[in-house]
Amino acid sequence: MNLYQQHLLAYRQELSTNDHQIDQIVGGRQFMDRHFRENIDLERVARAACCSKYHFIRLFKKYYGLTPHRYLTDLRIRAAREMLAAGVSVIDTCSRLGFESATSFTGLFKTYTGQTPSAYRQIKQHSRAFRN
Repeated sequence: MNLYQQHLLAYRQELSTNDHQIDQIVGGRQFMDRHFRENIDLERVARAACCSKYHFIRLFKKYYGLTPHRYLTDLRIRAAREMLAAGVSVIDTCSRLGFESATSFTGLFKTYTGQTPSAYRQIKQHSRAFRN
């Protein structure tokens, strides 16, 4: 069980909430978990959760403590780190994870990790060489 699921369960026990809202939010999160590699937008996620995008944003933030955009970005950056560490090129990583452009991916990756994707990949490749 990940941190986000634990957070949701804690809220569910503490508050007398509407089960329908929880189903909507969990459905939206599961949709993002399955489709984060695609170029999905909030409209599509909200449709999967059977609510408007504004309602989905409010509920998601209420239950998970972060916006759906942030959650989706976290998923993508985590996957990007794994791919880059495995030796996948920056361009391939960017395109496989649904980022609009290499420039936006590079900026976002650097914001999250403090390194450019190519520097991160190089460091991970170098450390793998030492382990072998």
